[in-house]
Amino acid sequence: PGGTVLTLSARDPRAYLGAMQRLARSGYRVEHVALGADGAKHAAIVRRHGIPAASATLDPGWEEADALVLAG
Repeated sequence: PGGTVLTLSARDPRAYLGAMQRLARSGYRVEHVALGADGAKHAAIVRRHGIPAASATLDPGWEEADALVLAG
């Protein structure tokens, strides 16, 4: 408790959403960054469950990324 857990994933968050919610109930600050083509959709799923989330892209792509670009 008192720490922050930041998850960063391009996968559908429903598989690990329960774990994120348990961590939040335990006192951790939990935030999620959703990557990839479905990033905005995945971030919206997480936010609907009460966890702050943002979508992001890796520029120019995940293989050669030199920047992580976050969107609200």
